[in-house]
Amino acid sequence: MSESGEQIVRNRVAGCPPAVLRSEVYEDEATRSLVEQFIADLPGRLAAMDGAWRRGEMAHLSHLAMLLKGAAGGFGYPDMAQAAEELSRAAIGGEPIVQARCAIHRLASLYEAALRGIEWNGR
Repeated sequence: MSESGEQIVRNRVAGCPPAVLRSEVYEDEATRSLVEQFIADLPGRLAAMDGAWRRGEMAHLSHLAMLLKGAAGGFGYPDMAQAAEELSRAAIGGEPIVQARCAIHRLASLYEAALRGIEWNGR
C-alpha cells in the first residue's frame, strides 16, 4: 500500500525541519492562485512518486520527477525544481534505490516549507 502525500510529509527525515520556502512569482496577482493550486496538488504528486518507487518503476518515477521539475521551476520554486531533477537522476542513474527514496523525502520537506510560505504570505 502506498503512503499518501501527507504521510510522506510526516515521515520525512527527522532532524531536518523545513524552512519557509516562498515562490518567486507569488507576489504577482496573476499567478498567485496558480501557485496555490500547484502547492495544493503536491501531496498527490508525492504519493504518485512514492507509488512508482514502491513498485520499482524507476523510469516512471523519473518521468514524474521531471514533470515536477518543470512545474516547480515555472511556479518560482527553483530549490524544488533542483530536488526533482536530483530525484530523476537517482531514479534512472543507477544509484541505490534508497537514494531515490531520500530524494522523495526531501521533496516532501520542501512541500511542507512551501506550504508554510503560502501560509506566511496570507498573513
